[in-house]
Amino acid sequence: MPETLFDHPVLICDQKDQGAKIRAICIFNGVQVDKEFVVGPITLRPFNAETDKFPEGIRRELQHSVLELNYVDRKGSLSMYAEPMWVQENAFKAIQIMLNNWTGISLIYHLNEANEQIGGASGSTRYETADTESPNRGGILVVSDENKELFKTIFWACLGELKHPINRYGRACAEIKAKAF
Repeated sequence: MPETLFDHPVLICDQKDQGAKIRAICIFNGVQVDKEFVVGPITLRPFNAETDKFPEGIRRELQHSVLELNYVDRKGSLSMYAEPMWVQENAFKAIQIMLNNWTGISLIYHLNEANEQIGGASGSTRYETADTESPNRGGILVVSDENKELFKTIFWACLGELKHPINRYGRACAEIKAKAF
């Protein structure tokens, strides 16, 4: 992943092989924002029932936000299963750590400029688990410059030396949730 990821509003998967503009979106369970939290090409924003068209069966109680990534795909092949998915998964992990809460994301849906789904959904169902059924669960992410800088720091930690402990934390949350049912 380029070190300049957060310097641009769009992730370009390959500078030499630029294809279509894509918007990758997923429901973010257990997190609320009152306005857009934007860091480079990554946005966490409130869910909008009128404009956000997710497949049936993935919206449940307490799913108030959408994690969105804008990127330019490759011409030669779909990259949605590589860099864009890694970016969104690490954004999810960073916000989960920031809130210290059992959060989850749905599979990631990739939409073209006509807002039509392209390719299959990407991601892992292990990120879907979140203890959000209880009305007392959930976290509020405050949109501030300090939190945006904290997000960037944790995002890069997810790819660096803290990668394994952060993954263990996420798996532990998912395992505890799974055993509760």
